[in-house]
Amino acid sequence: MRILFSLSIVLLVCSFHGCGYSDSADFQIPESYRGRVAVVFNQTKGQKPKYLNRRRIYEIPKNGILLTQFDYKPGFVDYQYFLVDDKGNRLLLPVYKYDYNKDRTVRYLVQDSNKVGVFGHGTSVAYASDGSAPGLEVFVSTFNGLDTVEKMEHFDQRVDTLLGRRH
Repeated sequence: MRILFSLSIVLLVCSFHGCGYSDSADFQIPESYRGRVAVVFNQTKGQKPKYLNRRRIYEIPKNGILLTQFDYKPGFVDYQYFLVDDKGNRLLLPVYKYDYNKDRTVRYLVQDSNKVGVFGHGTSVAYASDGSAPGLEVFVSTFNGLDTVEKMEHFDQRVDTLLGRRH
């Protein structure tokens, strides 16, 4: 439901302002992390903006939730996702695309069900109904491990806690 709402907002913004390209970005994810990953924008106490080769760098903490001072820029995405070890070595993750079945369910196009990759590439979300906490969310998992990814409600509660909101 939240994803549909978020996509509606993006489409509405694009219809009024035209959709360009968002800033290119690299997600640097701890190598052992599996699960939901969130980037929450416009956070004054968040991580300061960092660039490498004119690409935004999102250094995802071990809890999977990055609060950042970067502004949210909707548009077509040029994102890369890396697992990063303790020495700073980066391993590029595949981004698994999906197709829609005739019954409107989604089918991921995965060749190796046990290879870690990114699902939900480019998914925009809103962590506040007033638009003050726009974000991005993806899953880092194997296809076989997707059913063990943290439930959305629990993950949202963790995000809300970091944002200083109560339930």
